[in-house]
Amino acid sequence: MTQTAPEGDHRIQLQSGPLLISAGRPERLRMKQDEATRRVFVAIDEEQRVIFGVVYHTEEVFKGPILSDLPEIINLFSQKTGIKLVSAMNLDGGSASVFADENIFLGELSNVGSFFCVVQK
Repeated sequence: MTQTAPEGDHRIQLQSGPLLISAGRPERLRMKQDEATRRVFVAIDEEQRVIFGVVYHTEEVFKGPILSDLPEIINLFSQKTGIKLVSAMNLDGGSASVFADENIFLGELSNVGSFFCVVQK
């Protein structure tokens, strides 16, 4: 994850943001408007594994942290699990976010315009 578009040939490039963790350290975010809502992020650990995650309130799945708190929350996750994250980036949040894997499905409240899927072979 970078703050500028990488040069050269790439199979996939995706823009999103903001960057939450950079060089293993939480970024400091300054938001003019920040809403407490469910947050979806992608991270890369020190072994170059891709990790997708969702942060939400256990009693209300559409509620979660304000975006400016997310870097520290992800940093705390990294410290508690021992998974050393090199970088992390915000993907989406709120009522139109969806997250699904083999163990969990968090559906949207309002219609989702598009999906980004990772397919395992």
